[in-house]
Amino acid sequence: MLKDFSKPVPEIALFIIFDGAFNPLMFDKYWFAKNKLIGELEAENLDVEFLSERGVSLGFDYCEFRAYNERIIFKIDQTAFLPQTIDLIKGVLLSLKTIPIGGAEFHIYPHFDLHEKNEVNKFFNKLSPKSFWDNLLTDTEINNIELIHKKREKYSYELNIEISKCPKSEKLIHLYLRDIYKYNEDKLNAKEINEFINEEIVKSFNHSIDIINKFTDVS
Repeated sequence: MLKDFSKPVPEIALFIIFDGAFNPLMFDKYWFAKNKLIGELEAENLDVEFLSERGVSLGFDYCEFRAYNERIIFKIDQTAFLPQTIDLIKGVLLSLKTIPIGGAEFHIYPHFDLHEKNEVNKFFNKLSPKSFWDNLLTDTEINNIELIHKKREKYSYELNIEISKCPKSEKLIHLYLRDIYKYNEDKLNAKEINEFINEEIVKSFNHSIDIINKFTDVS
């Protein structure tokens, strides 16, 4: 379903987010069973991290589900779990029916091991030449690169890209791509979004993986 990374990925997280107006308390584990998204036994065994008026967090075997007043979030820590998570997402959207959804975001957050600190510095110097700053300040070092790519598709709004050094390791780099979709003007509801969300999720993540492969190949 998803494309392969050209370099090994020791860690990765995928986030699928929907913006709207929600009541977090409705998303207790029995809501999922009531809407036939999971079985009653599975609902009983769901890990509930927290449940309050401010938010809810439930742990499925393949993803983590969180709900707040203004967004619901699905987090995946293995790409192999994406198909099961998409099935859950589509079921949740169908169950929400006519609740308006203002937008969606598809985040991909992989870590790459460049093995040597010097390789990390070389990587940043290739992506963001620092000769201009060296002429002003001398001995500069790039630790973070951020950029925004504006899109012209119907719903896809912009892609935010952040590349940074890992604060815990001198050999790792963090990549954080946030693909943002906006549905506000069309006033789409959850059921309408369900009709095309599967294709959009896969297309978004594969586009981000293509970009990641291109700039990690320079290292």
